[in-house]
Amino acid sequence: MLLMFFFLASLTTVGCGSATIASKEGSFERSIPGTTSVHVEPMRHHLGNFPSVNKTKEVQTLVKNNGTSELQIKRLLSSCGYTKPNVNRTWVPPGEFAVITATIALGAIEGPRTTSLTIETSDSIQPVTTVTFAWEIVAPLRGDLSESDLMITRTYQDIEKEVKLISHNLGICKSCTMYCEGNEVIFLTLPKITGHQESGDHSVESPDKNIEIASLKAVVKGSKPPGFYKELVQVLLMCGDEERARATIPFSWKVETALSVTPERLFVGQTEGMRTIEKSILLSAGVERRFRVFKVESDLIDFRYELPLSTNSESRQVIRVSFAAPSTQGIYRGQLKFFTDHPEALEVMVPVSGIVIGSGR
Repeated sequence: MLLMFFFLASLTTVGCGSATIASKEGSFERSIPGTTSVHVEPMRHHLGNFPSVNKTKEVQTLVKNNGTSELQIKRLLSSCGYTKPNVNRTWVPPGEFAVITATIALGAIEGPRTTSLTIETSDSIQPVTTVTFAWEIVAPLRGDLSESDLMITRTYQDIEKEVKLISHNLGICKSCTMYCEGNEVIFLTLPKITGHQESGDHSVESPDKNIEIASLKAVVKGSKPPGFYKELVQVLLMCGDEERARATIPFSWKVETALSVTPERLFVGQTEGMRTIEKSILLSAGVERRFRVFKVESDLIDFRYELPLSTNSESRQVIRVSFAAPSTQGIYRGQLKFFTDHPEALEVMVPVSGIVIGSGR
């Protein structure tokens, strides 16, 4: 009898497991009166992790007839990606089994995957049986950094960070050359990777194997204004002229000022023109360093400042400043520039803004 195959495009299949006839034959039990005569092995199987290498894999599903009469396999319905499904017999005598063979495409999209094969038989109690396979696609090469690994530095200070490269059982040549592409992130060490197997589909034999293939030392530049920064660095493994693998490593870091200023921006609000404004500015370096402010400059009108009476270096300095609002109505802007003996913050800028709503004196 001719076997009909139907293909339902519902899932993208990326990999499945295999089962040999010899290993499965002894696992079937005798049928119990009043129960289904169909026994399918495996019913559901988690295959583990596979690298995204766009290969294919052949899988087998065994259908055992535990009944007392012949069992007919009527048709197979498979998820998209099951290619060339084939069964060695459509009529299965009592106590024997049929082997369904299919080739599954291993895709390259990372993440969990499932696929299924539905078997319709002549069994009156359980005419439909669905076999499900589950697995996960992982990058063949990745770093051990994530976007949540935030590094903190100060202005003009660089950060050294060690990054481990993990290969998911990637078949690479015996000597690979590594290249890194980054702007704010510089790698100090780019080791030559040696001692690995020649290229091949090693994921099928050992799909869960992860290997640390290199440890890189990177430097993140701190010569940027205070703020949060992120860079995606590309790491390439080259075997001769062939690109064997590529990993994207996210670097996240925050640049802080060596001296924190309160307030960071001074908004004085609405005032009349030529009105004198007095404010206090706090500069703090934390408890680990002492410093001294020796001069303050500004482009504001009638600017004056008052340094602390003590000439000693302290971890906190409060500076009193005064200036006059312009006579012209509208928004005005200026700045305060503090000169210190702090080696990492010789000059500290504070933007000033306000609004003139009327004439004063």
